[in-house]
Amino acid sequence: MQLAVGTSRSISSLLSKVYQEMQLAVGTSRSILMSPYSHYALQSNKDAICPVRYALCQCVKGEGLVTVDSQGVLRAGPDTGSALLEVIAMETCGVNQTLLISVRVSPVWFVRLFSVSSLYSVGGGGLPAFPLGWTIRVRALCYDNLGQQFNAHNTLTHITTNR
Repeated sequence: MQLAVGTSRSISSLLSKVYQEMQLAVGTSRSILMSPYSHYALQSNKDAICPVRYALCQCVKGEGLVTVDSQGVLRAGPDTGSALLEVIAMETCGVNQTLLISVRVSPVWFVRLFSVSSLYSVGGGGLPAFPLGWTIRVRALCYDNLGQQFNAHNTLTHITTNR
C-alpha cells in the first residue's frame, strides 16, 4: 500500500501470513534415484499438518515404471527410465503447495562397503587379528553409473567370514 507524501491517512493494521515451504523430510527434494523393484516412502514436512496428494505426471518409459499410492509409497517396477512425480499439500486455509520431483529408475553399478564399527588399540598400532567376539557393522551404499547415490535400492548384500 502506498500513501502520497503529506497525507494524514494512517495504516491501522496489516495482516500478513507466512507459510512454510513444503520439502521432503529426507534426502533431496527435487530428485529421487531408485533401483528396479525398490520402494521409497515419501515424507514431507506437511504430512502431519494437512492432506497431501501424490500423482504421477508423466513417465518416459510409459505406464508401470513407478507407481505411488495414497500414503506416498513410491514403488519401482522392472524397467529403467524417468518419471515426474507431483506432490500437492492442500492446507486448510486454502493455500496449495506443489512440489515436482524427478524420479529416475536405474540399475546399480557399484556398491561401496565401509565399517561403522570402532576398534581401538593401545598406542594406535595395528592389530594382528580382530578380537574374538567383536561385532563388526558394515554399511553398503549403492551408486549408479554417474556416481550418484541411490535413495532406494533392492540390492542384497551378503558377508561371508573367512577363518
